[in-house]
Amino acid sequence: MPVAPSILKAIKAVRKEMISPDPKDRHQLGLYGALRKLFQKSDEIAANLESIEALLDLAPEIEAFRGKGSQTAANEFARSISYLTYPVKERLPRSESTPDLFMQEAEVPASAKDVIDCLDRLAAHAFSRTQGPPVRSIHAGELRAFSWNTLKRTSEVLHRPEHLAHAHKVAADKRDSIEERTAAEEYLSDFWDDDEEE
Repeated sequence: MPVAPSILKAIKAVRKEMISPDPKDRHQLGLYGALRKLFQKSDEIAANLESIEALLDLAPEIEAFRGKGSQTAANEFARSISYLTYPVKERLPRSESTPDLFMQEAEVPASAKDVIDCLDRLAAHAFSRTQGPPVRSIHAGELRAFSWNTLKRTSEVLHRPEHLAHAHKVAADKRDSIEERTAAEEYLSDFWDDDEEE
C-alpha cells in the first residue's frame, strides 16, 4: 500500500527543518514542531508497513542532526515511536476469551499478519537502538530507555528471545546508564507479568 501523501508531506517538512540554513525559512516551532505534526498522523502511519518504513527512514537523519534542538528532536522521535505501537496493536483482532488483551503473535489470523510485520519492524528498530557499548550520558540513556519502552510494548504480542536475553544483560550491567538499566528492568518485569497471565 503506498504511503499517504499527507505523511510524505509531513516527513518532507521534518527534513526541511533539518537542512534549512536560514532561520526565516524555519517553521515557528522548528524541528520539534514538525515532528509533532508528523506524529499527529500516527493512526495513518500505523495503517501499513510502508508508512512505518518511510517514518523509520528518518531515524538516522534525526540521530545525526546536530543543529538547534537536536536532542529535543531525537527524544521526541524516540518517544513517539514508542507510542506508535498502540495504534498498530489496535489493528489486531481482539481475543474472544480475553477481549481486553491483544492477541499473541501465534494466535493472529493470516489476514492480520501485516500488523505483526509492523510490530516486528518497530521492535527491530528499537532493538538496534539498544545495541553497542554502554552509554553514560543522560541523553543517550534516555534514548535507549525509549527504545526499551518500544520493546516492552511490542512484547505484549511478540516474544523475541534475543530481546529477553539482552534485557537481562543490560539490567545487570552497572556500566550502563541508570535510565537504560531501569527501562530494561521494566521490560523484564512486564515480560514476566504478561507471561504469568497466559
